[in-house]
Amino acid sequence: MVQVSYSTGGFGGVGLEDALDQIAAAGFGCVEFSCDQHGVEDRPSSVAGDVSRQLQQRGMTATTVHGPARRNVLGAPTEEWRTEKIQVLADALRLTGEIGAQGMVIHGIPNPMFLPEGEEIRSFYAVMVDAMRRSVADLVPVAEEAGVRILLENLPYNWDLKTAGQEGDYPLMHMEDLRAFVTLIWRKCC
Repeated sequence: MVQVSYSTGGFGGVGLEDALDQIAAAGFGCVEFSCDQHGVEDRPSSVAGDVSRQLQQRGMTATTVHGPARRNVLGAPTEEWRTEKIQVLADALRLTGEIGAQGMVIHGIPNPMFLPEGEEIRSFYAVMVDAMRRSVADLVPVAEEAGVRILLENLPYNWDLKTAGQEGDYPLMHMEDLRAFVTLIWRKCC
């Protein structure tokens, strides 16, 4: 059976109940729950009961969760940032399992606009990729316990790089680079 879902992220400024009603009215039985639109950014699992209840009332299924975004990334360029956000992402993975979704979309590397100003962006590349590797290793046991998959989102930051006055590529921006990263992680942890 093919499952096609629509994200609650498409309903900015609308409460979860209204978003789910509109998604159901459009004929979707499956949904991606967007933590940014309808969750609690620092403690996503606190809304798990309400999300589950609202899905059940409509006969809907959560297929995926889009984890908190913006600064909630795996590849934070400082250890303080990384450790803080790993706790948030771990909580979002628990939410994902609690509402019955199969996987959670996570942003890997931060948008260039979140990097410290006045610093050469390229100086963060290796640090961010290494932080992302360590973060995935930290989160795999949480995902296993929750019974969900970690889904790494490929984010083409071309426009953001141009806006920041940078030319060229950004780490793990291309699918072949992200695939090589996933293969390397898989060999080391699984």
